[in-house]
Amino acid sequence: MSFLTVVMDEAFQTPCKKLQPAPPDVLKGISLFSFQYYISGVLAGVFLVNPVILNVSLLGLAVVCYLRFDRTWAGLTVGVLTSIFGPILELLLTTYTELYIYSSPDFYSVPSWIPWVYLCGGPAVCNLARAQWQALQDSTSGHEA
Repeated sequence: MSFLTVVMDEAFQTPCKKLQPAPPDVLKGISLFSFQYYISGVLAGVFLVNPVILNVSLLGLAVVCYLRFDRTWAGLTVGVLTSIFGPILELLLTTYTELYIYSSPDFYSVPSWIPWVYLCGGPAVCNLARAQWQALQDSTSGHEA
């Protein structure tokens, strides 16, 4: 995802301001993603929340994460691609190996809500990648902060 972020930022000509996320925003985005990831398991596995309510809630958190921490075409593209291909990979792992398993899948061998977790992870990982890329650029050009 990190490499894809750098490539997509270049392809979509992401504004310079967005390429340099503030460290607190990077941490807040990762925190929101971590919270959403944690709560998805609690709501699905402990409280057995209705899948429709769970999907809508997790999608809502993913949208909030994107709107608050990213708002770029590159970030949206990375998030959407990850929300498609992440679950496909999980489906393959849970179907053809014993390396990965969900306790209560409701869509073949994966939960229907997992794409929204990947979607929420998009802005978090994109901004972390951007911060790392900026730090790398600064260190190689002699402009250390």
